[in-house]
Amino acid sequence: LFVIEPPTLEGLKKLSPNQIDRINSWTFNFNTISEKDTRLLKELYGEDYSPSYIQKIYDGTKVVIKNGIKSLCDFDGDLVTIKNGIRKTCYQPKEFFGKIHIYGACTARGTGVENKHTIESFLQTILNDKAKPYLVENNGIGCGSRFIDDISAIKETAFCKGDIVIIFN
Repeated sequence: LFVIEPPTLEGLKKLSPNQIDRINSWTFNFNTISEKDTRLLKELYGEDYSPSYIQKIYDGTKVVIKNGIKSLCDFDGDLVTIKNGIRKTCYQPKEFFGKIHIYGACTARGTGVENKHTIESFLQTILNDKAKPYLVENNGIGCGSRFIDDISAIKETAFCKGDIVIIFN
């Protein structure tokens, strides 16, 4: 089990005014992308990204509670895929040594990026070069999920010998 924590706000250096604004005051409504949202998101994604593209990469964000445990609803979009509460990890091998189960909030889930651009998909491409690759599974929830939600989901997961669990706290 590995728990990964992001840097504290004090640990971030050389932030742009827009980055400071996003940290201090930006709230994002997935259902309505405002002009301010578009301006800030274009800074993140580049001028070529349209509001429709941005909406597509933020699709699939509905969370339900089943048996007291938060889970993502199934969603099959152009750029975001969720099945049985698990976000699609691209490039998964057919044969693997074990699984790496990744849990956490929006960063772990990959909110705002395509399936192929999640941390899990990038990690999977690195691991595929190994003699005995692991299969990476994206169990990130996001949408206000907390550490206790990850623990609850972990308790419901069937693990095998050799599996690894990572929590992005």
